Amino acid sequence: NCGFKDIHVYESRPESAVRYQSPEESYPIGVNMRGLTSLRELISGNKESGDTLDVSKLGSLVSSWQIFVTKREWQVAKFDSGAVYGTTRSTVVQILIEEIKKREPDITVHYEHSCEDVDAASKTVTLQQKEVRDEGEMGAVKVQCDYLVVADGHRSRSRDSLAKQSKLVVQQWPWNMTFRVLLSDNSDNENSKKLEADVHYIVNRIYLATIPDGRWVAVTSCKSGSVKDQFLLSKDPSDENVRRLKEHVKNNAPMAQHLFSDDEYKAFFNRVTFTGAVTKVSEVFVNNWALIIGDAAHSAIPASGEGVNSSLEDARVLQQALMEHAAEVTDKSNNTKKNHIEKAFQTYQKKRLADIHALSEIAYNYANPSSKGQMQSIMLPLFGCLVSQSKILKTQSKETLLFGPSTIDNVMRYSDILKEWEKQVKLLGGRPQIPE
Repeated sequence: NCGFKDIHVYESRPESAVRYQSPEESYPIGVNMRGLTSLRELISGNKESGDTLDVSKLGSLVSSWQIFVTKREWQVAKFDSGAVYGTTRSTVVQILIEEIKKREPDITVHYEHSCEDVDAASKTVTLQQKEVRDEGEMGAVKVQCDYLVVADGHRSRSRDSLAKQSKLVVQQWPWNMTFRVLLSDNSDNENSKKLEADVHYIVNRIYLATIPDGRWVAVTSCKSGSVKDQFLLSKDPSDENVRRLKEHVKNNAPMAQHLFSDDEYKAFFNRVTFTGAVTKVSEVFVNNWALIIGDAAHSAIPASGEGVNSSLEDARVLQQALMEHAAEVTDKSNNTKKNHIEKAFQTYQKKRLADIHALSEIAYNYANPSSKGQMQSIMLPLFGCLVSQSKILKTQSKETLLFGPSTIDNVMRYSDILKEWEKQVKLLGGRPQIPE
């Protein structure tokens, strides 16, 4: 969208795994107004006459989240939204891949290339390339590039390599939680009619939602160190494990127990599992060469609802920075274009770093809930009007500013949300902080 014609993307997975990822290999997410606005602008190139996003591809709007506890499924909370599209990670990837295809040959994707190392001094990236024609052997490839955008996830080798060569500081805290999915079949199930398709249910330790193809997904979670739930991570579809899984769903989410077939309960144990870490970086533009974005810079946690959305916003802010400095370019020489990119990357860091750090703070508190934070969540609904110093947040939770109805008209920066949260809890002991 910014006029560059020599962009190379290196992806570790095979093309088939990226372009045709099945729902069984993905998980449900919500694209909120932050993500939706960003996706629209990325597709159109910020041009009124550009392509537009077909939101029907994403899924349908989530009217609310309803939280239930105990085997009797007592509803203890309801969070209204109407500002989030229920979808899957793979669905968003498919939309982006379609847009990349439209921009060929300006953008070239090299599949089955995984990063091994980067050298900022020589501006070189070392990749491992899987040579299918050579019986699947891996071969090293060195690529020299004028500038590098690091977007290889929370386990980023590129980022960690840069940290050894610069002042970049990377902090990470594991989720301490691993997820796996169960999916209903595509046929109309009488039991599914008892549930509202536009509602996402949080029932004890199971997240229940629909995905764009109409099926219900139950996301199970296993906490690190939990001996009782270790079977949820097993790869053995034994009769005993299947029995325990059925019992687990029945005890924790009775409303979902009849959604899944016997074959599906068995298939569960052959599925991939998902886990991650909360990430915080000290800077995003390193050695005037590499820009770190997405999960490599600020991986969150599913409970925050901001993983994909924050990454889409990263791309939008970067596009805006590139366009801003493109307007300054009158000399079309290569050196001038390089200088334009460097200025854009500097602008990105200036505009984005505070928000990235704020998101890391918010995500950390989801991954590591403190007793002070838990106390505040109880006190605010009761006394928020009296103690809150925020004009925006009184008895409401900060989540209303992330994906509540108000975001339809106003998407706040993460740094501003963090400030409002700090004002809200100032008289209740202050906001829980990331440890130094």
